Amino acid sequence: MNCRPTSRYRAVSHLTAKLIKAIAVSMLIAASSAHFNSQLFAQATRHLYKVTNKDNRVGFIDKTGKLVIGFDRLPAEAQIGTFSDGFAPICFLDKPPTNYTMRCGYFDETGKIVILPRFVLSTQFSEGLAWVRTETFVGFIDHLGKVAFELPDSFSWGFHEGLAAVATKTGYGFIDKTGKFISTNRYTQVESFSDGLAAVAEGRWKDSKFGFINKTGAIAIPLRFDPVQGQMEDMRLSRFTEGLAPVRFGKLYGYIDHKGDTVIAPTFRDAGQFSEGLASVTTAEGQRGYIDKAGLLVIKLSSGTGGQFNEGLATLTVQINGATKVGYIDRNGKTIIEPKFDAALDFIDALAEVYFSEKVNSASGPATRTGNGYIDKRGRFVWKTE
Repeated sequence: MNCRPTSRYRAVSHLTAKLIKAIAVSMLIAASSAHFNSQLFAQATRHLYKVTNKDNRVGFIDKTGKLVIGFDRLPAEAQIGTFSDGFAPICFLDKPPTNYTMRCGYFDETGKIVILPRFVLSTQFSEGLAWVRTETFVGFIDHLGKVAFELPDSFSWGFHEGLAAVATKTGYGFIDKTGKFISTNRYTQVESFSDGLAAVAEGRWKDSKFGFINKTGAIAIPLRFDPVQGQMEDMRLSRFTEGLAPVRFGKLYGYIDHKGDTVIAPTFRDAGQFSEGLASVTTAEGQRGYIDKAGLLVIKLSSGTGGQFNEGLATLTVQINGATKVGYIDRNGKTIIEPKFDAALDFIDALAEVYFSEKVNSASGPATRTGNGYIDKRGRFVWKTE
């Protein structure tokens, strides 16, 4: 799975309760399935991994594959998230249905619900705080479920490097852990802080430009770069990692440093973020591979597309007999785990979640079974669906 600069924060000209609800619910489900960019949420380690049995009951294993929170431990009717900061969200449908439909709380790594499901909207914990909403309150809570501070008419994905991007009725800004905005500036789209800087955009669609601010809210790099335009007025900005950020110059990508100076010339059709000293690129001639921080193509891929390196391995996505399959390569470009999975995520604390399909014999004859599980760095399953 290739990690490109992606925006988690979108234009908010119509920031209504309905929109906030839709964003928050979709965020919870997406985050809960571990599809978030692992580097964005800076989860260097993960103690427990979410698994599902044949009866669709949720449990959690440790990195050895041992079931730590059993499938009968959590209520069958609940929607279960993944762990962050030692807590995972748990949500129940309102009965009878209400305008918000759900009540969410949090459980700890023993499976015990420690913050009662009383929030109509909530996000995962990050850096000790989580954004929540009730019928009468909007703001952040701490690990005890106590109010940290109120922030009316807001939505936030969480804290990164001590600051959180917040959607308001007038645009996006950033707050510190007291709930104070670092500046009065508001933007149409932003990225979270990374490497001490955050990408911010002004203007909409084809009229937009982005640059970077520092942690005081001051402009560090002027808003002079063109975002990549997506669908429904969505834009891709950029992020600094390891001192460099990919930006587009005309039709090609290059890399800038913290001063905004171009340090790797724009010679790439596509360019990813640096991780572990390497960045996935496609050259103007169509060659895929990885460059080092000098801009030299040090790995050439004979086929497929490489993802971002994490813990020494990167995903490799290839086409095999018309089907998309994913495996892993090392920092030399050598295939370590053959491309045999339908989808595969980055390694976190020596395990990676993968999705697969396999031929099985059933009562009605041969069939294809789909499932998911976790593999170690040798490609061996420590756990897989039955």
